[in-house]
Amino acid sequence: MTTKNNGIDLHGLRVLVTRPKPMGEILCQHINAGGGEAIYFPTIDISPPADPSIYRMQLKKLDRIDWIIFLSPQAVYATSHLIHLDWPNFPPAVKIAAVGGGTAKALQQVDLRLDVFPTEQWSSEGLLSLPEFSQIKGKKIALLRGEGGREYLRQSLQLRGAIVSEIMVYRRDKPLTDATPYCNMLRNNLIDCVVATSGEGLRNLLELCANVTENLFAVPIVVISPRLQDIARNWGFKKILLAKNPSHNAIIDTLSATFYPTR
Repeated sequence: MTTKNNGIDLHGLRVLVTRPKPMGEILCQHINAGGGEAIYFPTIDISPPADPSIYRMQLKKLDRIDWIIFLSPQAVYATSHLIHLDWPNFPPAVKIAAVGGGTAKALQQVDLRLDVFPTEQWSSEGLLSLPEFSQIKGKKIALLRGEGGREYLRQSLQLRGAIVSEIMVYRRDKPLTDATPYCNMLRNNLIDCVVATSGEGLRNLLELCANVTENLFAVPIVVISPRLQDIARNWGFKKILLAKNPSHNAIIDTLSATFYPTR
């Protein structure tokens, strides 16, 4: 019997999910609950930084900061227990921002205060459009993030006169997973759609499936930002579907609206 999720039925749609743990596992649960068949192939491994003692020392100095910005749910998961340990009573003068709704939800789940996040555009651009970050000259801002990735937010805040520090709380690695089973599925047209949520994860997917790129490019791909849409197009994907935001529900809605628009 098909399990339905909020009235959505994906009718066995086979979706290759590349989002890293734990968010990728949760997305798979949503797809399966919606009647689809999630094929989980995380193309990024999340692990601690090479020297965790560095960010541990930085977290102990959070009371010297005006704003803390969490750039991903992963940053929340990596630091929340340490922040609660160091700051059982969080400094009231320090404000906390999240780059999007998923990160905001993660903060709420771990009982960390949240002052602001962009409700429409879940991205660095959306955060920068908020009035709280329009006049920030001289403000001390800490970005809690993973190693690598975009520098756009840091650069933009610095151009506005902020004093920005970066606290690298995790790193992203290309997994050592044997991609042969997934390549075979692509070769035999056993995947109906791919979900990609970062440029790095998409690049790793292409490297891991280098021998079946033409098969991969022919499969529709769901992305979660206009920037990633442009990346996928430039790399050769033929049909690119843009979700409204990175949330699980938005991705499920995009799958349903694209493949079963009249059901």
